[in-house]
Amino acid sequence: MKHLKSQLFTLFLILTISSIGFSQKLDKQFDKMLAAQYSPDEPGATVLVAKNGKIVYHKAFGMANMELAVKMETDNVLEIASITKQFTAVSILMLMEQGKLTLDDDITKFIEDYPTHGHHISIHHLLTHTSGIKSYTSMANFVSLARKDYTPTKMIDYFKNEPMDFAPGEENWYNNSAYFILGYIIEKASGQTYEEFVETNIFEALGMKSSRYGSNKEIIKKGLLVIKKRSMVMLMLITLVSHNLIRLGL
Repeated sequence: MKHLKSQLFTLFLILTISSIGFSQKLDKQFDKMLAAQYSPDEPGATVLVAKNGKIVYHKAFGMANMELAVKMETDNVLEIASITKQFTAVSILMLMEQGKLTLDDDITKFIEDYPTHGHHISIHHLLTHTSGIKSYTSMANFVSLARKDYTPTKMIDYFKNEPMDFAPGEENWYNNSAYFILGYIIEKASGQTYEEFVETNIFEALGMKSSRYGSNKEIIKKGLLVIKKRSMVMLMLITLVSHNLIRLGL
């Protein structure tokens, strides 16, 4: 019996040491890969890798603020930009489960005067980037538009009369206008603002205490604006999306 216990203990030690060795090797691989992308004196990123619900790697690289020489830290709060779309899509599906909309509902159920040019433009089309609606980020004066504050309806008015790029369902083009409209539909169907709906039904419900609706008017502790490098933001978790932009603290 003592011999068996000794063997089991030895096996346990071997497995533990192997696991530690593998973890250290993995850390070194990630460190090497990410250090090559993010120099210590350049705009940085926070990186989180999880396996089976357990965090196996979590580090920060580069600078959070170059002007003030502030290094990036793992608990910085960053805007997640277009990854907000997954929260928008989940919110729509929640409202479907509540019986407040269906995926086949036409856009005009929520925006009565929206010009559909004789087409049926459904919520499903909006979700799947197959609506054919002109994406406002592809419009010539988008840069000047991004500098202004618009109400949801005013923003929709900005692009709704643009010619459609294709008939609904015929093609698949990444579309920010569609997700802006979905954000507005969430407000119409729920009777809440987008911020209220996401905060209550997702963040609070899941205990996501480090996540919040983005704001350029409020002071957010350790909050950072999106830093783009090579036209992308590297967040191993999750542009102006719908009329909503969520911040996450990793």
